[in-house]
Amino acid sequence: MLGMRKVRMRWPYPRRPLLGRDLPRTFSEGEKVFDQRVKAQFPVGSSERTMVDQLRSQGFSVEAAPFYDGWRAANVRRGIVIQTLWSVRWRATANRIDEVVGIYGAIAP
Repeated sequence: MLGMRKVRMRWPYPRRPLLGRDLPRTFSEGEKVFDQRVKAQFPVGSSERTMVDQLRSQGFSVEAAPFYDGWRAANVRRGIVIQTLWSVRWRATANRIDEVVGIYGAIAP
Protein backbone atom coordinates (compact mmCIF):
# COMPACT_ATOMS: atom_id res chain seq x y z
CA MET A 1 0.00 0.00 0.00
CA LEU A 2 1.21 3.44 -0.85
CA GLY A 3 1.98 5.73 2.02
CA MET A 4 1.88 2.94 4.63
CA ARG A 5 5.01 2.27 6.66
CA LYS A 6 5.60 -1.05 8.25
CA VAL A 7 6.12 -0.59 12.00
CA ARG A 8 8.11 -3.30 13.71
CA MET A 9 7.63 -3.76 17.42
CA ARG A 10 10.38 -5.38 19.42
CA TRP A 11 9.22 -7.90 21.98
CA PRO A 12 8.98 -7.50 24.86
CA TYR A 13 8.21 -3.85 24.48
CA PRO A 14 9.42 -1.29 25.58
CA ARG A 15 13.14 -1.64 25.17
CA ARG A 16 15.39 -2.06 28.16
CA PRO A 17 16.67 1.41 29.18
CA LEU A 18 20.35 2.15 28.66
CA LEU A 19 20.88 2.46 32.43
CA GLY A 20 19.35 -1.00 32.86
CA ARG A 21 21.38 -2.97 30.32
CA ASP A 22 23.76 -5.79 31.24
CA LEU A 23 22.76 -6.01 34.91
CA PRO A 24 23.57 -9.09 37.00
CA ARG A 25 21.02 -11.92 36.71
CA THR A 26 19.61 -11.68 40.23
CA PHE A 27 17.42 -8.73 41.11
CA SER A 28 19.21 -8.16 44.42
CA GLU A 29 22.61 -7.82 42.75
CA GLY A 30 21.14 -6.04 39.72
CA GLU A 31 19.47 -3.43 41.89
CA LYS A 32 22.79 -2.58 43.55
CA VAL A 33 24.43 -2.02 40.15
CA PHE A 34 21.43 -0.09 38.80
CA ASP A 35 21.37 2.16 41.88
CA GLN A 36 25.11 2.85 41.49
CA ARG A 37 24.63 3.75 37.81
CA VAL A 38 21.74 6.09 38.61
CA LYS A 39 23.70 7.85 41.36
CA ALA A 40 26.76 8.21 39.09
CA GLN A 41 24.70 9.51 36.14
CA PHE A 42 22.59 11.92 38.23
CA PRO A 43 24.61 13.03 41.26
CA VAL A 44 23.11 15.08 44.09
CA GLY A 45 23.12 18.74 43.09
CA SER A 46 22.70 18.13 39.37
CA SER A 47 19.82 19.50 37.30
CA GLU A 48 16.46 17.78 37.71
CA ARG A 49 15.33 19.01 34.28
CA THR A 50 18.39 17.51 32.57
CA MET A 51 17.85 14.20 34.39
CA VAL A 52 14.18 14.06 33.37
CA ASP A 53 15.08 14.79 29.73
CA GLN A 54 17.71 12.02 29.74
CA LEU A 55 15.35 9.52 31.36
CA ARG A 56 12.61 10.28 28.81
CA SER A 57 15.10 9.79 25.98
CA GLN A 58 15.74 6.27 27.34
CA GLY A 59 12.02 5.45 27.39
CA PHE A 60 11.20 6.18 31.03
CA SER A 61 7.70 7.46 31.79
CA VAL A 62 7.97 10.33 34.25
CA GLU A 63 5.17 10.54 36.82
CA ALA A 64 3.39 13.90 36.68
CA ALA A 65 3.23 14.47 40.44
CA PRO A 66 5.16 13.38 43.52
CA PHE A 67 3.96 10.05 44.91
CA TYR A 68 5.16 10.33 48.53
CA ASP A 69 6.73 13.07 50.65
CA GLY A 70 8.06 14.95 47.61
CA TRP A 71 9.51 11.87 45.91
CA ARG A 72 9.05 11.69 42.14
CA ALA A 73 9.54 8.67 39.88
CA ALA A 74 10.36 7.70 36.32
CA ASN A 75 9.64 4.09 35.33
CA VAL A 76 10.07 1.55 32.58
CA ARG A 77 7.96 -1.60 32.89
CA ARG A 78 8.59 -4.48 30.52
CA GLY A 79 6.59 -7.68 30.21
CA ILE A 80 3.02 -8.89 30.28
CA VAL A 81 2.22 -10.95 33.38
CA ILE A 82 5.45 -10.60 35.31
CA GLN A 83 6.95 -7.21 34.55
CA THR A 84 10.53 -6.12 34.96
CA LEU A 85 10.74 -2.65 36.51
CA TRP A 86 13.46 -0.05 36.26
CA SER A 87 12.60 2.98 38.40
CA VAL A 88 14.52 6.16 39.15
CA ARG A 89 13.17 7.98 42.19
CA TRP A 90 14.28 11.36 43.44
CA ARG A 91 13.54 14.46 45.46
CA ALA A 92 14.58 17.90 44.27
CA THR A 93 14.55 21.51 45.40
CA ALA A 94 14.75 24.45 42.98
CA ASN A 95 15.56 22.12 40.03
CA ARG A 96 18.49 20.50 41.89
CA ILE A 97 18.50 16.84 42.90
CA ASP A 98 18.56 16.34 46.68
CA GLU A 99 18.33 12.53 46.72
CA VAL A 100 18.18 9.88 43.99
CA VAL A 101 17.84 6.07 44.01
CA GLY A 102 17.57 3.36 41.39
CA ILE A 103 15.07 0.51 41.88
CA TYR A 104 15.23 -2.68 39.81
CA GLY A 105 13.01 -5.71 40.23
CA ALA A 106 9.88 -7.55 39.17
CA ILE A 107 6.19 -6.86 39.56
CA ALA A 108 3.86 -9.86 39.60
CA PRO A 109 0.11 -10.14 40.07
